[in-house]
Amino acid sequence: KLKSLLKSADFTIEDIKLVPLSDAKQTFLLRFAINVQNKKEYLALDDQSDGTLVFLALISHLIALTDSKRSFISIIDELEESLHPKLTAAVVRLFNEFSTQKKNCGQLLFSTHDTRLMKNDLLRPDQIYFIEKNKETNSSRLYRATDFKKINWNDPKYKLQILYEDGVFGASPRIYGLELEEEEWA
Repeated sequence: KLKSLLKSADFTIEDIKLVPLSDAKQTFLLRFAINVQNKKEYLALDDQSDGTLVFLALISHLIALTDSKRSFISIIDELEESLHPKLTAAVVRLFNEFSTQKKNCGQLLFSTHDTRLMKNDLLRPDQIYFIEKNKETNSSRLYRATDFKKINWNDPKYKLQILYEDGVFGASPRIYGLELEEEEWA
């Protein structure tokens, strides 16, 4: 599973291999086999980009958890950190696929600033929560998209990402004094 997922994320990876580190019997290095001019070369983990390493860690984690017989909750702060947006979406999609195949195997709880993950085909409105900070009290309020009862979530014209970016849900940063006028965005 890990090899096929890594290959799908990085077309240069052909294989992964555990290589013994010196004479120690229990210490191994993970090496990535890549094709360089029709010759297989092995690269160490530290030869990989941060994004590849984060993707490897997340996918390994998800595979281990979903292969487990127990239920779990996995909590990840800023899921998109060092990942290409398509890989971040792939992690969420893979988790959703794993969890629906195994029926209630676990939950993935993550924070993100990537509004592109608010796609209706990736996450349901009941899976998306927002945190709004109160300016006067500095307290935070947690609520979910489905708390907005006037939105008919079965109507395909309602797109989560667009509604959020239009300010419908709140939970947007207030950048005091640094706001850009509409024409400055163009």
